[in-house]
Amino acid sequence: MKSVPKTIVHKFVKDRTAYYTINWSPIIRVDKYDIQRTVPAMAGIFELFYRGNDRKLHLFHYGIAWLGGLRAVIREMTDPLLMKDRPDIQRVLKDHECYYRFVVCESREDLEDLLAFFGKMKGAPQKAASGRYDNVRLKEVTSKPQQ
Repeated sequence: MKSVPKTIVHKFVKDRTAYYTINWSPIIRVDKYDIQRTVPAMAGIFELFYRGNDRKLHLFHYGIAWLGGLRAVIREMTDPLLMKDRPDIQRVLKDHECYYRFVVCESREDLEDLLAFFGKMKGAPQKAASGRYDNVRLKEVTSKPQQ
């Protein structure tokens, strides 16, 4: 059985600025059995990608998982049969090879801050959604796939 990479959010706060480091899991091809076996049932952030005709990966959805955890949310969001209320996502899942990555984060406020950061243009200082910080900074690290 594969072990789950150490995928966690770290935060350092200085002068009302939150510095987050996200240690993403490797980008993994969607397989419902692998999701059940390797994705933790913990709160966190996830991203979904599809492989386009150009053979590049394109982000098509990101979000947070709180109740139910990453395992349940990623499993649901990557199953076209379960996405009947989201025809946009269902179409991507049916038409393309899809992938995901995730990171564990146990703080609801930190999840909200990071989600707000992702929702805005990267590069400019971002105000935190939780209101705790004047600025949010982000460093992303991607884990290597395990052999």
